[in-house]
Amino acid sequence: MNLRRITQLGIRSRLVFAMVGTAAVAAFLVSVFAYWTARSSLTNAEYDKLTTIREHKASQIEGYLSTVVDQVENVAGTPETVAAMRRFSSDWQGIEAASPDAAEKLERYYATNMLSKLSGGETMQASSFLPHSQTGLHLQQLYLVDNSNPVGSKHLLDAAGDDSSYSQAHGRYHPVFRDFLERFGYYDIFLVEPDGGNIVYSVFKEADYATSLLTGPYAETNFAQVFRAASLLPRGESAVVDFAPYTASYGAPAAFVASPVFDGDARIGVLVFQLPLDKINGVMTNNG
Repeated sequence: MNLRRITQLGIRSRLVFAMVGTAAVAAFLVSVFAYWTARSSLTNAEYDKLTTIREHKASQIEGYLSTVVDQVENVAGTPETVAAMRRFSSDWQGIEAASPDAAEKLERYYATNMLSKLSGGETMQASSFLPHSQTGLHLQQLYLVDNSNPVGSKHLLDAAGDDSSYSQAHGRYHPVFRDFLERFGYYDIFLVEPDGGNIVYSVFKEADYATSLLTGPYAETNFAQVFRAASLLPRGESAVVDFAPYTASYGAPAAFVASPVFDGDARIGVLVFQLPLDKINGVMTNNG
């Protein structure tokens, strides 16, 4: 229908035509408004849903960390931990000097089992990760190199066969700490003596075992940071550091929580838990 024919229509017909056109425009505008309103409502609903999920995840992580803090503070105060801290620190002093080839064996061990798994590890010097003490070298040779269990399972050895007082203590306390680690899913558990910052005990036995957190190869890590912080705390409190890449754990992100160990009024060491990244990932991804 062209414009000339429209002008020839009667008044009633033209009114009807105009009303139909107006209604069509109004219907179009209402549809557009309804579309944008619905889209906005759906967007807001999704945003609210994501906000709820985020808050729920944050609550779960906070709950997990609260449990970890409670555990490290409680375990640090148990008689078993106090006795183990005393014994390992004392027996550390009586460890004999390392064999002449201990450093060479450890360098080969690091190159094969740690540096080969690190990004950029081929440019690193294995010697830079050696313990600085004869005691550390000897213990790493016993519990890493001479340990027949494969990497990742070094914790299965209850005690080295050297008949030393240290290894006797290890055979006594190691199954207790190992059982706790496996029961609650920690990556590692450490006892650190306060004077030299020496890691006198570790469940998992990675390359940080028997090194010093004050002067050794890991003195600038977040592990050393949490040890220093916990060393200044009163009984029953704890320090926490966030995840950061950690060389001794093959470059994987590691977080630590630590609490001081007291025997009466005497500060005798620090208990440290290394947190597993997969626990946090499990919470954030609903276990995949």
